[in-house]
Amino acid sequence: MTEAGEQYYSYIHKAKSLVDEGEDAISSLQGTPRGHLKVSIPMVFGHLHIAPLLSEFLHRFPDIKLNLSMDDKVVDLVEDGLDMVLRIGALSDSNLVARKLSPCRSVLCASPGYLEKYGNPETLNDLKQHNCLYYSYFRSGMEWAFDGPCGLERIKPEGNIQVNNSKVLKQLMLDDVGICQMPLFLVEQELASGALITILEQYRLPEHGIYAVYPERAFMPAKLKVFLDYLEQKLSQKVSAP
Repeated sequence: MTEAGEQYYSYIHKAKSLVDEGEDAISSLQGTPRGHLKVSIPMVFGHLHIAPLLSEFLHRFPDIKLNLSMDDKVVDLVEDGLDMVLRIGALSDSNLVARKLSPCRSVLCASPGYLEKYGNPETLNDLKQHNCLYYSYFRSGMEWAFDGPCGLERIKPEGNIQVNNSKVLKQLMLDDVGICQMPLFLVEQELASGALITILEQYRLPEHGIYAVYPERAFMPAKLKVFLDYLEQKLSQKVSAP
């Protein structure tokens, strides 16, 4: 883009922001939430916990047209023109608003078959002798952090595979490939059935949160407010840490 084009875009972007604020102010006075709502959520979490909630929401608010994108990749909310994104885990500093919808507890686990073959680690240092599976989009960096008997401890997991999809990581664990840190909402059924087993329970993983992230505005659009309130109500019932 030329210098003139960049300046023109800057003015147009400011003008659009003012138009959006005006529409938000008007919508906040309307009795019925309406309009297009563009949202991005993580793929696996969306499939498990958001998709089952959509029909009730759309029946309750038929004038809202929901444009939902499911992707584990971190998207640019402003650049992609999104009203809201759902993020799980540690959040980076930004000028966006983050509203916590639910806690999210994680556990370290493996299959009985893997532990029978390679042994059950008793300390964090023992993990260095094991195949640790790693989630590529992990937002807390390349280390696993634990609150253990001696306080905060960190370890860099070593293994033969990194994957950007947590459902694939779960399948690898079920296939006796290795040990992985997983959000409880994804492995509750397998833990209950014994297909997976928690390990190193004396080391507790940090509790993160499930956040709705959206731009700060003078007036929150009614369509966004009712969606946030609905998700917070439902997720606090379904995904709370035990």
